[in-house]
This record gives sequence, C-alpha cells and structure tokens, in this order.
Amino acid sequence: MDTPNSQNWKVIEDVAKWLVPGIFSVSGWVVHWRQRRRDLFTARMDRARDNAARLEQYAYDAHDLVEGNNDSRPDAGPFTFNLPPLDDAEPTGDRHRDHSLLNAYRDLQVDIERATRQVNLTDRGDFYGFAALDTFDRRAYRVAARALELATDYRRRVGMRRAPLAPHELNLERYIRDRARVDAGQPTIVRLTSRVRYALARRRLARDGYNMP
Repeated sequence: MDTPNSQNWKVIEDVAKWLVPGIFSVSGWVVHWRQRRRDLFTARMDRARDNAARLEQYAYDAHDLVEGNNDSRPDAGPFTFNLPPLDDAEPTGDRHRDHSLLNAYRDLQVDIERATRQVNLTDRGDFYGFAALDTFDRRAYRVAARALELATDYRRRVGMRRAPLAPHELNLERYIRDRARVDAGQPTIVRLTSRVRYALARRRLARDGYNMP
C-alpha cells in the first residue's frame, strides 16, 4: 500500500519527467537566440565598417583627382572631369536609422552623377577651359566632405570607434571639409556657429597656401 509520501514522490517524478526536458529545451532556445543576435550584430558591424571604409576611400580618391588636375594645369592637361561612381552600400539592418543611412548613401550616389553632369555642361563642353576645372574642384570636395560625414554616421550607428589616423590623414580630412565649407559660401548672419566655422576654415586654408576667390 502506497503511503502519502510515496504518492507525492510519484507526482514529483511525473512532473520532473515533463519539466526537465522543457527547461533544457527553453535553455537551448535562449542560447541559440543570443548567439544569433551576436552573429547579426557582428554582421551589421562588418557591413557598417565596410561602408565607412568605402566612403572614406572615395573621399581620398576625389581629392587625388583634384590634385592631379591641378598638377596638369601648367601643361593644359590632360584633365579628369568625371567623378567615378560610388559602389552600392551594404545594408546594416531594418530599423529606421539603417534605412536613413541607406537613403543618405543613395543621395550621395545621385549627387556624384549630378556633379559629373554639371561639369560636362560647363564651358559648353569645352573641357580645356579652366572654369570646368573649378566646377569640378567644388563639386568633388562637396562630395568628398559628404562621404566623410556619412562614414562617421555609419560608425556611430554600430558604436564602432575608428582606428587612430596618421597626422597626414587628419590634415587631409580637415582640408577636405574646409574646402567644402568655404566653397559653399559664407553662411548668413543668423547662423553664428556656421559663420565661425567658415572663418576658421578660411584661416586654415590661407595658412595652407590655398588661394581663395
């Protein structure tokens, strides 16, 4: 004859037979879910890093094109008047911020196409006129500065710090941003902070030997 205690133990054993596998199953699902989240975040970081590196390299290449044209000015050419296309970005996720970054990237690609189109129309297609070169310079630095800013946004999106830059790279990126700011013209009086940044940019460019109009 079973005692009350033995009956209780049987109930506990029956519950344990059902509960223990369930606990292990849930635990395994949680481990798998956490691992998948880590994998997805790592993939997002890799894509954001690749997008940022692509944008930064594009900015450097645009500056090199301008410098190459300037070196060829005394000999009247040959010149480069077309900005190269920017490769498509890798998606970093499905959230609103990720879509905003992707849209900004696509807007930059459109701006590159418009820049080339504007240069093609300068001097009525006479590419030996220096006005076309000046237009190319302004648009190239505008695109380059936007590329650097977007690269920063991609790194911030995933909380990724950029590796320390060499002094030459720091100076180059500052020069790109200063050129874009000065070429855009002086801000209105109501934008005091922008006017201060504009004045500082002009001062740095003058110190670097850039002849401003």
